[in-house]
Amino acid sequence: MHCIIRLFVITSLVFWTAGITAQTRYSKAADEAFNDQMYLLALQKYQKAYSKVKNNKNERDRISFRIAECYRMMNNTKRSENAYKRLVTNVKYVKDNPRVILYYADALKVNGNYEEAIKQYQAYKELVPDDPKPNTGIETCTLSKEWVKNPTKYEVRLEKKINSREDDFAPAYADPGFNSILFTSNRAASLGKDLDNWTGL
Repeated sequence: MHCIIRLFVITSLVFWTAGITAQTRYSKAADEAFNDQMYLLALQKYQKAYSKVKNNKNERDRISFRIAECYRMMNNTKRSENAYKRLVTNVKYVKDNPRVILYYADALKVNGNYEEAIKQYQAYKELVPDDPKPNTGIETCTLSKEWVKNPTKYEVRLEKKINSREDDFAPAYADPGFNSILFTSNRAASLGKDLDNWTGL
């Protein structure tokens, strides 16, 4: 009887150790890519790792947060909002990692959902009262709501000859007569051919 019990314990330990090894193997490469700021690659590896750790809630939550972080760092605000939203419903995780509420509020603000963003900033403020970030977030959301209601006389127009659906930024005049500009873009007509491992673009 003792032999059977020992065999069962040893077998259980083998399977448990194998499970931890598998989790480490799948998430280790993702963590390395994340630390190297290769967020597209990290995202892909975390998504694969997530499906392998269904029975480990802590690791699943950690990977979920990293997925949200990848989207945030890639400036994909819609997907980062959704990813953080799934995490803020996890009361235990939020208690141990309150900054997930702050990042969720930031995503909401950027996406123009000011009312909900204010609620999340207030929730974060209750958990971390010494952090000044929620005060700034609440103030900017309040101001943004006011600006939407009472726009100034200035009008922002979309210059279709210059702007594309892609990321266009950092313009500078290219000649003394101000007749041409240079700017950075990841549009299809750009001269560069390599992908940015940070954004995947």
